[in-house]
Amino acid sequence: MSALKNNNAFTLIEFVVSVLILTVGLLGLLQTINTAISNNMGNTLRNEATVVADEQLSSRSSIVDFEFNRIYFGKHQFEGEQEDT
Repeated sequence: MSALKNNNAFTLIEFVVSVLILTVGLLGLLQTINTAISNNMGNTLRNEATVVADEQLSSRSSIVDFEFNRIYFGKHQFEGEQEDT
């Protein structure tokens, strides 16, 4: 009796190795996606912090400018008085 050999099919070992290689590739891709999402979130939070800091500096800068003009140019306004134009 001679055994029939089919050389065109995958063996179980070849299939397991190919699934293992595919799994390693997909895990690398998922790690890359995870890193990209993490970096994107960090940049978004940094941008939001920059906007908040800019708003705070702008509001404080206008207060400082007002006080400087009031002191330097002698524009004193007391309660009940209206500003001269």
